Amino acid sequence: MKNILIYAEEPGGVNVLIPIVKELNKTENILKVYGNKIAKLIFEKNNIECNRININSKEDAKEAIIVNKAKIIITGTSGVGNGERLLWMAGKECFIRSYAIVDQWMNLEIRFSKNGVNIKDKKEKKEFVFPNTIFLMDDKLKDEAIKLGIKSENIKVVGHPYLEWISKTKKSIKPKKNEILFASEKLSEDFIEIEKGAIGIYGYDEISILQNIVNLLKDRSLNYTLVIRKHPRECWDSKIRKIKNLDKINWRFDNEIDVFKSINRASIIIGMSSMLLLEAIALNKKVLSVEIGAKGSSNFMPVKYNLMKGIFSKEELEDAFINLDKYQMNNKLLYKGSINKIINELEVEINEISD
Repeated sequence: MKNILIYAEEPGGVNVLIPIVKELNKTENILKVYGNKIAKLIFEKNNIECNRININSKEDAKEAIIVNKAKIIITGTSGVGNGERLLWMAGKECFIRSYAIVDQWMNLEIRFSKNGVNIKDKKEKKEFVFPNTIFLMDDKLKDEAIKLGIKSENIKVVGHPYLEWISKTKKSIKPKKNEILFASEKLSEDFIEIEKGAIGIYGYDEISILQNIVNLLKDRSLNYTLVIRKHPRECWDSKIRKIKNLDKINWRFDNEIDVFKSINRASIIIGMSSMLLLEAIALNKKVLSVEIGAKGSSNFMPVKYNLMKGIFSKEELEDAFINLDKYQMNNKLLYKGSINKIINELEVEINEISD
């Protein structure tokens, strides 16, 4: 019986931990689950007891390890938050092994950067922080991780535990209304301190993509209601005024707490590279990844790896509403028995730790 410290800060990191925590709860080990305000809400919504904590320094991280007598640390990964990275560093100083489960195919560099999102600023020196072991989704992402300096033997390719969990526990329901669910991301907010912002980095942001969707609905008089679902930490108060012609279409903000109800209510789910798109794919929903203006390759894994067709122009966006099936993918490509693979790896480590 070992004490295991679980920690996450951002929704994606919480999500990949949920099925792992549920499996570990079936063992005799003692789980200490922590997170910030948002993480606590998501954990508890999924019937996992979570204590709120803010880890702002290595001293905070060491205290969490010592107080909980942790023998092993399991975390998600974050871009803006720094708590996971501080726990990895503190764990090494306390001779406690740490494991991190990556939830997305994009921004791998940011997730392990000592400076988080600031690594996109060319003025910042690139320094990285790694846990002892990293769980990744596939071999292509592993190749990217190795380029960052992560040793191959410290990487385990396991698939995506959260998407596997969704496919097993959530139901897909046929929509009753013509609704488009727009999965927003806070790109313009994350890179506000960097010259030209997200537009300068990616070639688009949530505002420019939404404007293209609004223009199409208006110009083609398409009979859909546009539903904007905000990122959990996103503010649209000022951004919404930048979208032209919204008054010419039917639209509203999505106030539904349960994301799967929102996904099932929609006829089409549109976004850039949000995890919500992958959640919808796992439920066999109609999904469009729109990156009009993109610089370089797609940030959305299925498109980047040629598993589905992305939308990079206004013409392709219009075509997608005519030939929707041409832009879809097989959801089974997203996971490979991920949960058991991670649990098996962790059990080997737990069994080797002395009491």
